[in-house]
Amino acid sequence: MHPSLSSGQHPPVPNAQKAYLLKTRHDIRSAMHVVSGMSQVLTMSDTLTPSQQKAVTLLKKNAGLTMELIDGLFDTIEHEEDARQKSSDEE
Repeated sequence: MHPSLSSGQHPPVPNAQKAYLLKTRHDIRSAMHVVSGMSQVLTMSDTLTPSQQKAVTLLKKNAGLTMELIDGLFDTIEHEEDARQKSSDEE
């Protein structure tokens, strides 16, 4: 853990990584929406074996959890950028 952070806090994302993530945000979300959408289509199939149904259910659940993580990451980055911009505007 970063020495200046308390439990539950995350270290700040370096600027180069922030810029990269913000530029690729649409691509990352689009790919995850494809995975999520395909898993939803597959759950409607009547031809899946029980093992395949279980795998699709797991895929759908994990795609949702991954989207939550991605959204949280982008929210954090955007919040940091807003705070940084506000701070520089006040100077």
